[in-house]
Amino acid sequence: MESSKAFIAYKRSANIAITKKNVLDCIQEEYDLKRSQFDPFKKSPNLFNTKLQHRMKVYYHSLYNLSSSPTK
Repeated sequence: MESSKAFIAYKRSANIAITKKNVLDCIQEEYDLKRSQFDPFKKSPNLFNTKLQHRMKVYYHSLYNLSSSPTK
């Protein structure tokens, strides 16, 4: 009876090892797919900086218009 319990325990551990291997294989495949899409030499758009420059331009433009408007 003990040998069947040991066999079942071995079978479970073997299934866990196979499952982990399958998961790692899936992760590796996904990484390989995404790695081919990434080009480290391509410039990425700096959206934060672009939006900040736009906000600053609008802000200073409005300040200039307010300060140069005639006073009543």
